[in-house]
Parts: sequence; C-alpha cells; structure tokens
Amino acid sequence: MKKNSKKALFARNVTFNCGFCDKKFSSQSKCIRFYETNRNLIQNEVVVCPYGYTCIFGNESIISSIVDDTYCNLKLVLSRDNYSKRNGQKTYVQNIVTSLELQQMIDELKNDTFFHVYRDTFHDLNNNNRYLIDCFDSIPNYIKNQNKDISFLINALSSIFLSHKKLIEAVSSDSEKLSIYRREINSIEDFNKQLLSLTKTLDHSSVQNLKRNLEFIDFRIRYLKRIVDYDGDYHKTYYIKRLKVMSILTKLKYAFANPAHKKNQVIKINNDFSEELQVEAYDDVYLAFFILYENAIKYAPFNTTISITISIFDENVYINISNVSEYIGENVDLCLRGVQGDNKKDGNGLGLTIANEIFLASKFYFKAYFDKQSSTFNASVSFKRYINDEI
Repeated sequence: MKKNSKKALFARNVTFNCGFCDKKFSSQSKCIRFYETNRNLIQNEVVVCPYGYTCIFGNESIISSIVDDTYCNLKLVLSRDNYSKRNGQKTYVQNIVTSLELQQMIDELKNDTFFHVYRDTFHDLNNNNRYLIDCFDSIPNYIKNQNKDISFLINALSSIFLSHKKLIEAVSSDSEKLSIYRREINSIEDFNKQLLSLTKTLDHSSVQNLKRNLEFIDFRIRYLKRIVDYDGDYHKTYYIKRLKVMSILTKLKYAFANPAHKKNQVIKINNDFSEELQVEAYDDVYLAFFILYENAIKYAPFNTTISITISIFDENVYINISNVSEYIGENVDLCLRGVQGDNKKDGNGLGLTIANEIFLASKFYFKAYFDKQSSTFNASVSFKRYINDEI
C-alpha cells in the first residue's frame, strides 16, 4: 500500500493511504475524535474507524486507511468508493488486504515498536551513565578498596556504553541492531542486579545516591521488559499503585545531587504541606519525573536554582519544575517525538516525549513551555490526588 500522507498525532505518525482520510483528519471531524479517544490503546491493537477503515495503533506510528477482508466495514468503504466513481472523482480501493497481509503489517509495526523501545531505553541509560559514575566517584576510597567488585561492575557497565556506537555503526539492518540492543540490555540488567546486591548492606551516606541511581536502572529495564513481554501493553491495571509524590520528588532530588553540584546548581522543593500527597497512577510516573529532573539540570546554566513548586487547589495537585533557560524558539512543541528547541544539546529529543506518554497514561496533565518574561523553561504537571476518606 502506497503511503500518501503522514500527520503527527500524540508523538506518533498517522499514515493515510487515501485523500478522503487525509481530508477528514484535517477537518477536525469525528475522525480526529476517534484518534483522540483511542490514543492510549494497547499497542498494535486493530480498530475500525467511524468511516469503516481498519487502523493499527503502534507505539511509534498508526497505520490507517486499510481496506481488509477481516476487520474493516467493507460495505461502507465500497459504497463511498462507488459514489466517488459515479461523480467522476478519484477512487481509492485498489485492492483488499488479506488477513495474512494484515498480520504481516501488524508484525512489522510490532518489530518497529520494539526496536524503538530498546533504542529509547538504551538512550536513557546511556545518559544516566555519567550520573552513575558521579555517584561512584563520590564514595570514599577506603569503601571502594573494601568492595573492589563494585568498581569492576561499574567499569563493566561503562564499557557497554563506550562500545555501543561502534557496534551499531558496524551493522546495517534493524534486526541486527535489535539483536545488539537485546544483548546489551541483558548485560546491563545482570551487572545492575549484582551491584544492587553488593551495595544493599552498605549504609555509608555516600553510597545512598549510588543505590538510588541503581534503582533507576532497575526500574528502566523492568519498564522495557514489560513492553516486550506484554506485547506493548505496559499499562495494565495491576501496574497502578498508590504513589507518594513528595517521596518521589525528594528521592530524585538526592539522586541528582552530584550532577547538580558539579554545575553549582541548587534543587529547591517549595512545599508548605505537612501531609503526604498521594495519587493512584502507573508506577512509571517515577520515570517521567526522573526525565524532568534530568532535563532541568542539563539545560539550566551553572550557578542557578532549579525550583520545584507544589500547590494544591481542591483535589488537584500542581507541580511546576522551573529552570533558567536559553530561548527555545517560537511555538515549539517539545512533546512531539524528535522535536528539539534552539538550545538543543547532545541527544535525540526523546526525553519529554517519553515523559508525556507516561503522564498521559496516568491521566496527568503535562505541559512544557518557555516563559519569555522570566527566561525560564517550565515543566508543569497536574493530577487529581488520592484522598483517604476512611475515619
């Protein structure tokens, strides 16, 4: 099927194969409402749109305008096609996709999803590696000398990231790259588990930040395993937990203490509430806030304060993470995959996209914007908090 048009939708591309779909999507009709309603579907799920076409929802993209012999409302599609013929207009039904061909399309989209998930996960872990080394460097030498296996495993982790680029550049196909990613992720997981075990009994304060960083690596890999093991459905209801928001924000503050210190930055949490703020959400919200901290430290200049303000109005909690920033450009939507501001640095612009997807799944409102007046970048998150009504 020839791909005629692509539209950006919630950090994914929607591919249309006929002008009718392209027009309907652009007209804000029930077509666009259909995509808005189904944006958090299980990945690679097949759904029929209001106009009868089959659509496949993938993590990276959505394929629409499919005329197949299994799912689509063929009677409705052919009726509209015959109407076009009678009026001398261009028709779109060139052939009908068989169930086998449709399954091949689903499998290809699934493989594309898994490849991007591995790539994104490795990208995050690679960025995190410098924080991990900072944490390790802050540990006194006498502790390192008493626990030499920790040094060995930290070096083993770093060597994976140092050799990754050369390995990827040496192969050409996505399947070969995916094989490398799988092997590397499994090695990272193995080394990380050993490190978690070795540091478990070490109570020295300098080791705590290293432990927190290892927990992030563990969480990021578990998140990836969910996506792969459950066919893209990493937001099952049993992953919803009651989370303590202040604990997450405070834990991350200490996890980023070393990189912030290296830039002489201060992370300040402004909170006047004595009660613990709780929310029922997917547990990957921790990862989303990690990304926001990392983004703030990366782009905030030396000798500045990263301000985290928390406020409550009725049942809603509002969190704003603000840092001094260079100008990012006009009307830049940093939540779209691959979009970067004028102040971009090393990376591929995936961070805020991933955070946005995580927040959306938990029904959090998320907005990232640049305030010209104060020259600050702001990541604003709001959600309905959990209130225990038991007496």
